[in-house]
Amino acid sequence: MKPLKQLFILTILLSLSTLSFAQVSKDAAVQIEVTVISTPPISLALHWPADANATGYNVYRRLKGAASWGAAKKLPANSSLYTDSTVILGTRYEYRVSKTVKIGTTIITATGYTESGISIPAVNDQGKLILLVDKTFSDSLKTELTRLEEDLWNDGWQVIRHDVGRNDKVPDVKAIIANDYNNDPDNVKALFIFGHVPVPYSGFLNPDGHPDHFGAWPADVYYGEFNSGDWTDTYTDTSSGRRPANHNIAGDGKFDYSQIPDVISLMIGRVDLSDMSSFSKSEKELLKQYLDKDHNFRTGILTAPPRALLEDSFGYFGGEAFASSGWRNLAPLVGVDSIKEFNTGSGNWMPVISTQPFLWAYGCGGGWDNGAGGAGSTGEFAGSGGDAIFMMLFGSYFGDWNTSNNFLRAPLATSYGLGCAWSGRPYWELFPMGLGEPLGYCARLTQNNGGDFVYNFAAAGVHIALMGDPTLVMHPYVPPTSLSVTSDAQYHNSAKLSWQPSPDKNILGYNVYRSKSPTGIYELLTPSPISSLSFDDKSPFVDTNAYIVRAIKLETTPSGSYYNLSAGTRSVISGIVKNGVANNQQRDDLQVMQTINGAEIILHKSNSSYMTIAIYDASGKVIKTLDNRVLSAGVYRYDWQTSTVRSGIYFVRAVGMQEPLIAKILVVQ
Repeated sequence: MKPLKQLFILTILLSLSTLSFAQVSKDAAVQIEVTVISTPPISLALHWPADANATGYNVYRRLKGAASWGAAKKLPANSSLYTDSTVILGTRYEYRVSKTVKIGTTIITATGYTESGISIPAVNDQGKLILLVDKTFSDSLKTELTRLEEDLWNDGWQVIRHDVGRNDKVPDVKAIIANDYNNDPDNVKALFIFGHVPVPYSGFLNPDGHPDHFGAWPADVYYGEFNSGDWTDTYTDTSSGRRPANHNIAGDGKFDYSQIPDVISLMIGRVDLSDMSSFSKSEKELLKQYLDKDHNFRTGILTAPPRALLEDSFGYFGGEAFASSGWRNLAPLVGVDSIKEFNTGSGNWMPVISTQPFLWAYGCGGGWDNGAGGAGSTGEFAGSGGDAIFMMLFGSYFGDWNTSNNFLRAPLATSYGLGCAWSGRPYWELFPMGLGEPLGYCARLTQNNGGDFVYNFAAAGVHIALMGDPTLVMHPYVPPTSLSVTSDAQYHNSAKLSWQPSPDKNILGYNVYRSKSPTGIYELLTPSPISSLSFDDKSPFVDTNAYIVRAIKLETTPSGSYYNLSAGTRSVISGIVKNGVANNQQRDDLQVMQTINGAEIILHKSNSSYMTIAIYDASGKVIKTLDNRVLSAGVYRYDWQTSTVRSGIYFVRAVGMQEPLIAKILVVQ
């Protein structure tokens, strides 16, 4: 293997921020926004700003993650809308819209993406996450780290935690991660690095184009790649730049790869606030502040309007148009009209971003370790703050993030910032967050981009890294609280759950999950959301039962619509079932729960039999048959919509067990 030096030594340096072209970075992006059409035929309407310079459009659609985009739908030059009426409810699609633009004698191909769908099902189980903690703070931040673990469990993650020393060897840290991954490769999905965990370095590269910045860069991707074997450390390049950290000599512990050698398997994010003396808080205090705001954002306490601020001090830049990464991603995340472009002629954006909260922000300009022209500096973040939850920044030098008072890490040290990426070389792919994907999913998508999405210099480089919690999503809201689990006095060997509601006005109901232990796999007990604030588990596990309750609502965004789960409220009960007697004492039972639109009928069966479950009116006439088949032992739920029936008394009857079960329903219109 030869060092991939030639890919990264560029003749254009990022400090040249005043080049003048007729084109602007927005010309290199198609800003796609999606509207859900729910009246038949259900459709997705993709629309984008009209472009008088466009000469034609191509629209591609594929199932999410498919290997090929397939054939294009060609649209005329004056197009600004494409309606797809062949979508299937609950299916995720990816769309790519490209246009050709002629400005003067220059021909540009611009591209945009969105992940979209209608009523996408909720994701109940996110998989396993490895939480790697700098043990410097294991004791001093014990309370906050315990809360983080609880938050992760409540968001559907199974947490595997390891505390490591900041002076441990990088391969030893990788061995811990690899062991967890190899034990369960299908379910271990993410790696959250918290604190100054040892930083891998790799490569002979300078993605910002500066000869004095050539050499090894920080490479957290090393921790998430498991297919290529041990990364080599056998090459030396004496042309390394001025930073000693970038010098790469055979056997020095810095690896040789400049490009990622194989697929990255984990969603990786790092929160490292060491050596940030520009801020008045200590490293421990900054990390505590991050954990506090991480918790507050997950639970709907810390919020920002769904809008974005975009600052671009580079412009078109010979066709790379770094800020096109902002234009391209922000449209399906917050909507075209919610993107505010900062006038770079009026200085930098700090007075705006430090006084108005934004969900997203993109800023780029000629950079140095501690700042970028137009986007401010680490010192300004420390003094003024930066009220953006998620940020994309780009400029020279600070993409090499393991430096003192580094600008890429600075947003994480403010009272708002939770995630930041060096987006420009290469472009990042953040659009899937609009349909509920985690931030770390987008980091992995960017790292693994081999041509599926538009790319530029430094694509697949080992330097691509996410600063922030990889599990965060865009649309959290206030969850239900105060889950109480008690033994039900009426039914022996059963658990009674009750909780306080989410105050969100659009809640459809609640999902209830159960596990055999607090750190086990939680399974959904309620196939459809329940509208009540209580739930009776008539068939709990022997001894320990852990429960989570999460609210659910239909989230409609500029990308489509999906069922969005809140964080959960969790509780455990032990001892209500002993020695397996629950399996011997299960009883058949029929319940009726009032819902917003009617009634939910719940049947508990203790054995297998042929069943008929039907609704009757007071005269004995069958109004609706709910089920008519062989049902095995278990819990069955049926939703009866009463909007089309008259007020009166109705009965639900379940026939097929030792004794027929009957329950009364009162309908008042």
